[in-house]
Amino acid sequence: MTTIGLVMIVRNESRSLEKCLSLAEKLVDGIYITDTGSTDNTIKIAQEYNAHISEFEWCNDFSAARNFALEQSPCDWNLILDADEYLVSGKRADIQRFVDSGRHVGAIERHDSYREANGEISQSCVFTTRLVPKGTFMMGKYTNRL
Repeated sequence: MTTIGLVMIVRNESRSLEKCLSLAEKLVDGIYITDTGSTDNTIKIAQEYNAHISEFEWCNDFSAARNFALEQSPCDWNLILDADEYLVSGKRADIQRFVDSGRHVGAIERHDSYREANGEISQSCVFTTRLVPKGTFMMGKYTNRL
């Protein structure tokens, strides 16, 4: 059977990490969290979910951190989430069916709400790549510094 890992980069995410992990843990074979310098309870929360925790010294390069995080997972496919994201539907069988279909990458539908400068609430919906096979995303690497 194909293995699926949850891969995350975190830093001071204690406010939202538990919700993310609680909804994703049943969908994956392992949780791989790369911490970039948390000073809150982020690591403790990750440990409660039996996450494999690695450390990455932040160097103002998001892609370097994401690539390092992906390298920590031995899984065949990896679900990439940010700590303030969470899945509202789907089952392990749905992901398994997708990866067994031979597709190259998978996207999630992400809904965001934000306040405009004039005070109005706006919403957006985008599809973003978040399910990738080991070592093949963008020739195996993220690029672009932040």
